[in-house]
Amino acid sequence: MVALPESPDAFREATWEEIAPYYEALATSPLDHANVEAWLANWCLFESLLSEAGALVSFAYSCDTSDPAREEAQLRFGTQISPKAREQRVRLQERLVQLDYVRPGLETTVERFRNQMRLFAPANVPLFAGLSKLETEWSKVNGAMTVEWNGEQKTPSQLLPFLESTDRAVRERAFRLRAKPYIERRSVVADLFDRMYDLRQHVAQNAGFANFRDYAHIEKNRFDYTPDDCMRFHEAVESAVLPAVERLMRRRRAHMGIDSLRPWDLPADAQGRPPSAGRVLPDAGFQEDAPHLYERRWRRRRRAHPAARVGPRFPLVRSLVASPPVSTPSRLGDG
Repeated sequence: MVALPESPDAFREATWEEIAPYYEALATSPLDHANVEAWLANWCLFESLLSEAGALVSFAYSCDTSDPAREEAQLRFGTQISPKAREQRVRLQERLVQLDYVRPGLETTVERFRNQMRLFAPANVPLFAGLSKLETEWSKVNGAMTVEWNGEQKTPSQLLPFLESTDRAVRERAFRLRAKPYIERRSVVADLFDRMYDLRQHVAQNAGFANFRDYAHIEKNRFDYTPDDCMRFHEAVESAVLPAVERLMRRRRAHMGIDSLRPWDLPADAQGRPPSAGRVLPDAGFQEDAPHLYERRWRRRRRAHPAARVGPRFPLVRSLVASPPVSTPSRLGDG
């Protein structure tokens, strides 16, 4: 079987040329009913390590979208590795399906593999790369957004606690300021949206679908219900739930003593009580000790899964969040 690294960190700076041999080995190694379980375990572990590496790269970029090195790593994974890995994944799925090996507990996996094989279109590989590039651009635009609050530069996310203020004027000001950078950059955001929309439509058409909604529904392996079922559910919610929501809104308006509810009136307590101790308070900022939380989570995971390869990545994530606070300029938050 394929010899794999001990940690996903080994793949964080890898190029596709360094990743491809792992897929090639899995695609060409002998496969039969006698060794298929070991082959599946090896493939699963490889995909887990690669996925973890991509997640760490993505997390690092979300912590600082202004860092060119982190952006380059994000683009490398998103535009070079992930689309080609998707293609190779279908190749491995075909091996298992053609082997005609199914055991109890594997039926759903095989069904999903067959579905992904049907959906795959070689013409979509460069389109997925293009979509990833646009998504990275959106993250950079979003991460750069800041507003001035009481003489300090804050991200839109940092204004969220103020929406729970008992002072309606403070809530309105926070709501409008959070929307301001999106309005100011509307043309940029709209252009990215339009370009992503066009690419997604092409992806769907290449896979034989009329629109991306129908494609995405099947791509998510949703076999038990259709988009039309979702629409009927929406209609049921509108007829059965919306009247109850309207009653709740009338009650809220009465409790707050106002003529009409505005968007900034919804997060606050209807009876004017301050945010509970369990919620993030404005004066607390975003000062939670993130590295400490990761450390505790790491220790719990090690106790629960002592034999799993979970150790290396948690200290690595801890190091990524050790310096910046939870929300800072160039750190991806809203959107």
